[in-house]
Amino acid sequence: MKEPGVRNQESGRAEYASAGEWESGFRRVIAWQKADDLFAAIYRLADSIPKRDWWVRSQLLGAARSVSSNIAEGHGRGTIRDYGRFLEMSISSLNEVQNDLHILKRNQIVSAELVDSLQPLRVETIKVLTGLLRSMRKKLPNNSDWQRRQVSEEHEVFRAGVDVESDFDDVDLLAPDSLTPCSWR
Repeated sequence: MKEPGVRNQESGRAEYASAGEWESGFRRVIAWQKADDLFAAIYRLADSIPKRDWWVRSQLLGAARSVSSNIAEGHGRGTIRDYGRFLEMSISSLNEVQNDLHILKRNQIVSAELVDSLQPLRVETIKVLTGLLRSMRKKLPNNSDWQRRQVSEEHEVFRAGVDVESDFDDVDLLAPDSLTPCSWR
């Protein structure tokens, strides 16, 4: 018998101790389910973090919990715009999770294999979450006023929709995956 609250991999639905308890509200949101699965996996990984590095353990667990919590809180809000704002916060928390996992791996706090084992679930979570956000944006009457600066990958230049000559205080630069310097064209 499965542990209460554990999601059935075939149906994707959580199985609860009480047969009368039924998934409703945010628990039916696939992005929340993925975030919940990711938190459970990170919670297990956290046991591998040595006591001297509990500061990163605390940060990682808080960020991972925040992903599903923001989806749940946003789902309970009265407007699509509010829900979208909370989905954006979930994505930000997921970015923090990614950074903390990088810290664990790069500094050999836990084994690279443990960290790497979480990557497929993290990637799947971000894909579903960004898809949900995109869907919510489409439901807004005028979604252009919601969208913030978007990062484009045109010609391997990563910038936030502004001219290169503009003031750099307002530009978010992202390095490509290869971590080679950006080439301005």
